[in-house]
Amino acid sequence: NETIISYPIPRERQDIFKHFIQNARFDGTLKNVDQGLLIFQLVSAGMGVAALPDWLVTPYESQGLIKSIPLGALGLTRPMYLAMKKDMKDNPVYRHFLNTCKLNNGR
Repeated sequence: NETIISYPIPRERQDIFKHFIQNARFDGTLKNVDQGLLIFQLVSAGMGVAALPDWLVTPYESQGLIKSIPLGALGLTRPMYLAMKKDMKDNPVYRHFLNTCKLNNGR
């Protein structure tokens, strides 16, 4: 009966349920917390586990507050999108930023 601590996002949108627990029976508790710092405090106090991106976990792990392991063989990767106002799409600064991102990502 483990507790999963997560942001208040519907279960069907959470990666841990979509990719790992979707067909399994989960008898534990899902605790919704809207602040990242509080999630880490609860995890480091042994009050549950959380599935979070590595960039968010790394600072806390490097301090020895928590231990992380990748979910799945290679962890999960997610697409990222640049969001901007519609009338800014032709702005040279945004175009340069977008082109730089594409070059660094190989797409």
